[in-house]
Amino acid sequence: SADAPDFHPALPLGISFFTFEMISYLVDVYRYAGGDTKHGAPPETSPLRYALYISYYPHLVAGPIVRASELLPHLRSNPRFDGEKMSEGIFLMLVGVAKKIVLADNLSPFADAVFSNPDAYGTFGVWIGVLAYTGQIFCDFSGYTDIARGASLTLGYPLPENFNYPY
Repeated sequence: SADAPDFHPALPLGISFFTFEMISYLVDVYRYAGGDTKHGAPPETSPLRYALYISYYPHLVAGPIVRASELLPHLRSNPRFDGEKMSEGIFLMLVGVAKKIVLADNLSPFADAVFSNPDAYGTFGVWIGVLAYTGQIFCDFSGYTDIARGASLTLGYPLPENFNYPY
């Protein structure tokens, strides 16, 4: 009796992100069809623009999930170079890199040490490790989001804030 070969389909990177982005689009179109023009969005008629909305690179890796009503109007426009937006975007990317490299990467050794051997630390030390880990994940994701938002802004397309109140 021959065993069936193992089948491991290759899934695209970020498939859950694409799925959530498509669900968000469907919800926005549904709301618009129901009369909610404030939170909804009309269906996109251009397959190319729809594909760009779903796969828009600056927010693909780190988010945020962008509503169709927030991004599609910008994608329909023809942005012109704006030095102020470019400067603001570059500054936002630098802030994001600083959060990642200066803060998150320097909190990581404390968190890693405590989580690798919590018995070696007292209650206070474990709490410091937990707080270091909390700061590390916040600064990682907040930094990545700032980099994505900054990159998008340099292209002329603003993305919404994602980390006002993460906890």
